[in-house]
Amino acid sequence: MKTTLYNLATCTLLILSQCKEEVAPQLPAETTIGAETFGCKIDGKLLVPHGSWNHPGLGMSYYVDTKGYAYFSVNAADYKASDGGFISITCDSLRLRTGKTYDFKMGGISVIGYGRAGTWFTYLRQYPGELTITKFDSVKHIISGRFDFVGINRDAGKQVLVTDERFDVGF
Repeated sequence: MKTTLYNLATCTLLILSQCKEEVAPQLPAETTIGAETFGCKIDGKLLVPHGSWNHPGLGMSYYVDTKGYAYFSVNAADYKASDGGFISITCDSLRLRTGKTYDFKMGGISVIGYGRAGTWFTYLRQYPGELTITKFDSVKHIISGRFDFVGINRDAGKQVLVTDERFDVGF
């Protein structure tokens, strides 16, 4: 009888120890170590990458042309949430420097995204937007930064505000 009670108590404790409280997603900390993190708010709604079995939630590409100009792209998607979310920032022909801020209006930067409200948006030059590189290390292969901008949903003619964006990726 004691053995049965002991086994029952042990099984109950094992089952209860597997219960995990659901933790609400948060923006990742701003880091500059190549932590493979990304986060932003699209019209106040959080987007952090969550991959699926065949789609990574965070992607990055980088190369430098023969004149020293960089091309890089950072993409993040939430494949886990039912209403999803996606954003991609692509930079073309920039000379990346730590601490430098690039105004979107100067060209060379494009953004496309899909908000949680089910709306596509892009960046148009008449709206504000900037990218700040907080770390560029070609030896350790790290690009970290922040950006924010006002985009437009062309179908609805509505502005989309992307804020608190941060990324820290390796290449």
